[in-house]
Amino acid sequence: MSKIKLNAQSIKSAPPGEYPDHIARGLYLRVSPKGFRSWAVLARGPDSKLKRLTLGSLSAYSLAEARERAPELLKAIKEGRDPRAEAREHMRAREARVTFADAAEQYIEQELPHLDRVPRYKAGIASCLRKAGAEMGVADCSLEDIGTTQLIGLIDLHMKPRTGKPSPSAARTRLQAISNLYEWGVERKLVADNPVHWLPKKRKPAPPPSREYVIPMGDLHKIWKIADKLGEPLSGYVKCWVLLPLRRTELSHLRWNDIDLEAGRIRLSGSATKNREPFQIPLSNQASRILEARKEAATSEFVFPSNRKVIVPIHGWGAYKKKVQKVSGTDYWRWHDLRRSFVSELAELGFDIDLVDGLLNHAQAATRGGVLGTYQRSARWGDKVRAMEAWAGAVTGEDQGQVIELRAGK
Repeated sequence: MSKIKLNAQSIKSAPPGEYPDHIARGLYLRVSPKGFRSWAVLARGPDSKLKRLTLGSLSAYSLAEARERAPELLKAIKEGRDPRAEAREHMRAREARVTFADAAEQYIEQELPHLDRVPRYKAGIASCLRKAGAEMGVADCSLEDIGTTQLIGLIDLHMKPRTGKPSPSAARTRLQAISNLYEWGVERKLVADNPVHWLPKKRKPAPPPSREYVIPMGDLHKIWKIADKLGEPLSGYVKCWVLLPLRRTELSHLRWNDIDLEAGRIRLSGSATKNREPFQIPLSNQASRILEARKEAATSEFVFPSNRKVIVPIHGWGAYKKKVQKVSGTDYWRWHDLRRSFVSELAELGFDIDLVDGLLNHAQAATRGGVLGTYQRSARWGDKVRAMEAWAGAVTGEDQGQVIELRAGK
């Protein structure tokens, strides 16, 4: 046998021959005249005869894996067991194992299409899983072999980067995507446990601080006044965004069959809301006028279709926000901040906080516990109409007193 110190470089460049390993006794590398490389183990059995076992190709076993596997096979040879049969069983188990990359692709293909989320959200999960596998270096590792050590390494990669700023959001999204993958794997018996559960609490990325910004009413007045200059579909969307405290997706995915203009209300099914509860909200007089005008010229099932394809709803929020801020001379706000402004202004006007919270369709508003949750079944529709008209008057400067009493009785 030739003598070469085996390492990551030499095993790839060694010429034809047999090369014993200087660390794992009985293990050696075989290189055929045609360049095929494989691992073999040589030892004497109980009958003192030398027996050779081919462990596997270099592509199947790395040097570290071959060194880890060699002692088991040496022991089997010395005990007179059939190492070849055991090796075949090991190879079958190895081929049957589910790697992180394989599991991630199965999850993306089988589970994500049924997830009740927008395509962009699903694409983000898929991207997170693929990037996480590459960043941890575990794409080809079995799901069972991945533990807290790899997860902590992933967290540190984003929380303590060698260059650039820490990115807690990247660490959080990757960790959540991995946790979802493992929960899916546990249900299908691909893996026994979810390693994210075993992470020490102090090593998990902290949740982002709650945002407290309230858009000043002066800024909302500016946005309302310049809305017509924005062009469609953004103009109509911004007007309804100002008037209706719906979540961004709830408003952007609004369909005409969700709107009852005659009754002056929007009805959303549970599949369209965050808390999966059906929800109704009154339309103010201005909102009704805007929607009536849009419906006359409607060419899509969506109230606010994309300006490129009428079969998909409006999107491109980052660019649209910058455009609105530039034209209106406002800054800092985010789309979701409008809901906070809605609550704050109506509270200042004296409206009951539970009533206003109900107009936001928060989970706690929809599922009040105790006596209130059991016995309070009033929708307080008249109060909600008055609140929505008061809000419309506040943000537009128009007097709503003439229509409140009429519509509150519907």
